[in-house]
Amino acid sequence: MRRLASAMKDTGRRNVVLAAAAVPVHVAVAGSKTLVLLGHFSTFIAANVLFTLGMAAVKILVVRAHRSEEGGHGTEAAMRTYRISGILLTSMAAVYTVACIPLALGEQVRVGYDRYIAIALAVIALVELGLAIHGFFSARRLGDVLMRAVKLGNMAAALVLLVLAQTALLSIFGPWQDPSRYNGWCGVVLGGVALAIGTSMIRHRPGE
Repeated sequence: MRRLASAMKDTGRRNVVLAAAAVPVHVAVAGSKTLVLLGHFSTFIAANVLFTLGMAAVKILVVRAHRSEEGGHGTEAAMRTYRISGILLTSMAAVYTVACIPLALGEQVRVGYDRYIAIALAVIALVELGLAIHGFFSARRLGDVLMRAVKLGNMAAALVLLVLAQTALLSIFGPWQDPSRYNGWCGVVLGGVALAIGTSMIRHRPGE
């Protein structure tokens, strides 16, 4: 308890603790989405599950780099972790964007859900979105490499989650006409932004 209290007083260490605590949350959320997926399969939800698990992987990498390099600030291990995180984000965003293209082009059946599934999805998406936004603002003033990886990962996750939350809410309160193409184009655009974030992490070192 004393070590935890000491860590929470230091901004950098506190954010690493929060990143570690977020890992089981991401896994639990991915499990919840998988249950929804079993009841109503769609490549859109499957891509969301993959993105959530990818965010857990990014935070595991950050925590491991921090522990192995006594904080990892500006070290070779931290830079390697930052680049790998960028590769993960780029891969996840690419899969997500591709999964949204059939919706945008009207080539996939409607992504809509009955009321109870939609409510469950909306709750999951909004809770996860809140965590992503909190994580982004918690790390926004930190200039070290590892926390920048967490911050950019949370930003990309928030973009993807906006589309999921919108899809679920439109299934509950939306118009009578099918909003799938609208949701699909939103997914393509925001997924593309998330893809650009991941690509920038691969191509540019922090501070450049």
